[in-house]
Amino acid sequence: MIYEKARQLCSDEDKKIKLIMCDEVLEKIVKIIDKDMRSYKILDKINELVYDTDIEIKAATISLLTRIVDLFPDEVKYN
Repeated sequence: MIYEKARQLCSDEDKKIKLIMCDEVLEKIVKIIDKDMRSYKILDKINELVYDTDIEIKAATISLLTRIVDLFPDEVKYN
């Protein structure tokens, strides 16, 4: 499935790939998969990107989160 490839790319060593994932790809994927998949398949990778050592990747991920936060159930948003 496409989300599995996206999960792999979120862990890519190439900074440009991670930035593309945050700026262009993950938001689209989150919008097309169901809520359970969002919470259990993608959110952990987004969390991984938030804690990346590169400040640009962190900033891009936080920007992503502000765009997609409303797509997650309340129990995920407030935990």
